[in-house]
Amino acid sequence: MAVLIISLFTITSATAQVDKPVKVGITGGLNLANFNDSNVETDINTGLTAGVFSRFYIPDSPVSIQPEILYSQKGASGDNIDANLDYIEIPVLARFAFVNDSEVTPNVFFGPYVGFNLSAEGTNGNITINADDVVNKTDAGVVFGADMELSQFTIGGRYSAGLIEVFDDPDATSKNGVFSIMVGVSF
Repeated sequence: MAVLIISLFTITSATAQVDKPVKVGITGGLNLANFNDSNVETDINTGLTAGVFSRFYIPDSPVSIQPEILYSQKGASGDNIDANLDYIEIPVLARFAFVNDSEVTPNVFFGPYVGFNLSAEGTNGNITINADDVVNKTDAGVVFGADMELSQFTIGGRYSAGLIEVFDDPDATSKNGVFSIMVGVSF
């Protein structure tokens, strides 16, 4: 993981020295997670998300590409049961800016993500259950959203829809669904 982060910043730094159409930054926010396509009734589970990004601007275009590396807390709550899932996610977003060369730039974005489960635990009342053996180690899906760039700051919202079943059990149908409110700063 450290190699991936160092590689991301090395590539970004090298590109930035050539033409300067690149920004790097940190981002974080609040996740409101739940299970989609679930065969059980679940409620929202709140968590955090945080990570780093690079934004590669395409010259003379309103389009930029933004790869990210995020720590993301997901899961769902239900009757006396909570599922807490931690992931490292790597989204690659295509961004479209409505206004170029302005201090205030509204954007929409979309793209795929892949996630790797770090830990999975469930709680049933006061009992904590290690669920690493029943949760799929990989998640993948799509991300779409909008944000506003205010100079070097960004604030926005996104929705991540998982396309892979969370549980490695044919009887448990659930996919991750997460709405995130995020802020970021670029350098």
